[in-house]
Amino acid sequence: MLIPRNSKQILHSICSLFFFFSGTFNVHANNFSGRIPSEFGDLSDSLFWLDLAQNALTGTIPSELGNAEKTIRMIMLSDNQLTGTIPSSIGNIRRLREFWVFNNKLTGTIPSTMNNMTALVDLMTHGNYLNGTVDYGVCNNEYMYDLIEFTADCETGYIYCDCCHRCY
Repeated sequence: MLIPRNSKQILHSICSLFFFFSGTFNVHANNFSGRIPSEFGDLSDSLFWLDLAQNALTGTIPSELGNAEKTIRMIMLSDNQLTGTIPSSIGNIRRLREFWVFNNKLTGTIPSTMNNMTALVDLMTHGNYLNGTVDYGVCNNEYMYDLIEFTADCETGYIYCDCCHRCY
């Protein structure tokens, strides 16, 4: 099981050890379960890469992740059982380069606050229950690097996207 939410001090100590050496927290494909601790958002001075993909995580994406805007460049939450929406606070992470949330149970829309993400090159959202029209600014941000990979469930008719590279 993932570290319980009330163990903030333990989480911070463990993460500090990881970050001291690499700036990453990578527990990819380790069969962790439980919720994503909101305390990851408190690690904004040292968190560069957060990889929680291919586990059995449940619950929502903590809006506090948007507080990790100073250093974080990659958030990989794919292939879990996450529910709820993509928090609009994710748009606070202007320098985020990769955001993977594919193959979860997310609902709602892709937040228009993602217009703020000027370094985003890889946005993978397919395999969820997202819907609506992707905001024009996400696709055509004049300050954004080239969005190299954007996947969504646009073939199913749930998402309308002008700039998706692969539709599922």
